Amino acid sequence: MKRVLLIMMSFLLISCTQTAEVAVTENEPLEESVVEEEVVEPLEEVFDYKVDIDRAIETIDWMAQIEYGGRQAGSKGNMLAEDKLVEAFQDAGLKQVGDSYKQTYEQVVLLPEASTLMKLEGQEPFVYQEDFTERFVRGRTDFEENVEAEMVFIKNVNDLKDDIESFDDKILLLTSELYYDDLLWVELKRLERNDVTIKALVVNNGSDIRVTRAIRGSHLMAFDAEDPILIFCRTDVFSQLMTSDKKLIIEMDFEEKTANPSNVVGMIEGQDSDGDNEVVIVGAHFDHVGNNLDGTFNPGALDNASGVSVILELAHAFRESKPDNTIYFVAFNGEEDGLLGSEYFVDNSKDLFNSQNAVMLNFDMVGSSAEIPLMLGYVYDRDKALCESIAAIADENMMTTDLGVIYGSDHANFSAKGIPSVCFIHFDDAYYHTSGDTLENAVDKDRLEDVIDLAVEVLKIEANK
Repeated sequence: MKRVLLIMMSFLLISCTQTAEVAVTENEPLEESVVEEEVVEPLEEVFDYKVDIDRAIETIDWMAQIEYGGRQAGSKGNMLAEDKLVEAFQDAGLKQVGDSYKQTYEQVVLLPEASTLMKLEGQEPFVYQEDFTERFVRGRTDFEENVEAEMVFIKNVNDLKDDIESFDDKILLLTSELYYDDLLWVELKRLERNDVTIKALVVNNGSDIRVTRAIRGSHLMAFDAEDPILIFCRTDVFSQLMTSDKKLIIEMDFEEKTANPSNVVGMIEGQDSDGDNEVVIVGAHFDHVGNNLDGTFNPGALDNASGVSVILELAHAFRESKPDNTIYFVAFNGEEDGLLGSEYFVDNSKDLFNSQNAVMLNFDMVGSSAEIPLMLGYVYDRDKALCESIAAIADENMMTTDLGVIYGSDHANFSAKGIPSVCFIHFDDAYYHTSGDTLENAVDKDRLEDVIDLAVEVLKIEANK
C-alpha cells in the first residue's frame, strides 16, 4: 500500500547504483566503491498534462445525438459511431493494432421494425417504454407477433397444474416473483408438451421499465417459436389489466439477424527496453439500446458515452508519455447484448496479452449527475487488491469510493481469464436504459472530471510498473 501511495504521489526519485570493479590483493586496502547516481525527474515534471473536460463533454454530446440512434449493435447508428470513434482514436494519436482500428466479429441482434403496441380492446394504447417494454429470451426465433387474447392472472405455480386446457390461447398475468421462479418454466414446458399455447406473458415489474434488446435467460427459459412473447409493465398498468374483462392486444415487430459489429482498438506502444512489456487494457463499451421508433430513442449519455469520453481523454493524456508498458484502448461493442464484444476481444487477442502480464481498467457509467460514490467493481476476490490500491489513490485526492462486486460489464470477461480487472462506475439508475439518459439529465461535468483525473493517476502507475 505504501509503495502504491509513494508512486501515486510521484516521489519517483529512483536511484540506480553502479559499483566499479576493484582489484583486491593481499595486504592492499580496499578502495571505496564508486557510486554513480542517476536521477530521474519526478513523473509529474515529465508528465505535464491537464484534462480537457470540454472535449470529454463534446464526446458524450456527439455520441448521444439522434444521428447515432442509440448505438444499438448491428444498427446503422452503431456503425456510424464505429467510424466516428476510429477518427477519434486517430486524433488522439493512437496506433492501430494489426491492419485496422476495427476488430469485427459476428453476433445475433434484434432490431425494431416498428414500436411495440399494447392496449386493451377498444381503448387507447399504453405508452411504450414508459408503461411497458418487451423482453427477449434465448431460443425464440419469431419476434414478429400480433396477439389478441383473453388474460388470466396466475397467482402461483399450482394454478397451472389443473384444467390446463383453460390456458390455451391465453395471455398469462404474472407477478415478478413468480416470473423468476424456476418452477414456472417447468410448468410452461409441460403445457407446451400438452399442446397448450400461451400467447404472451405479462409481468408486473413495479416501476422499473428499462429498454433492453438483449436475448437472455437460463436454459429453463428457452422458448421456441410458438412460445409466448414477453412483456414487462408497470404496477399501475398491471392493475388495469387485472381488473379488465377485455382482450389484450399486443403487436411486436423485430428483425432478428446476424450482424458484424466491431470493437474499435488502438494502442500506445510500451518503451521498456527489456522487450518484456506488461500490458494495460483501458476499455469502455460504446453500444447502447437503440431507437424506440415511436419518436424517441435512447441516447446513452451516461451509459456509456461517459466511459468512452474517459478512455479518449486518457489516450490524449498519454500520447506523448512513452510509457514502459503497452496500453491498449478499446471501445467495446455488444456489451448490452451480453458483453459480446469484449468476449471476442479477450478470446482473440491472446498474442497481445495474458493473465501473467496484463491489467484491465473498465469505465462504465462515470460522471453521474447523482451525488453518489464512485464504485470500484470487481468480480473475484483476487481483483480486490487492485481496487484497494485505486481506492487509496482516490482517498489521497479527496474522492469517495466504494468497493463491491460488479458482474455486468466488460471487465468480467478479463477477470474470468485471470486478468486483474476493475470497473469504475457511478451506479446511478435514474435514467438507465431510458430516453432520459441525456447529457443534460444524467452527466455532471465536475464529477466526470474527477473520474478522469483519478484515471490518469492510476494509469501513470499501471503504465510504468
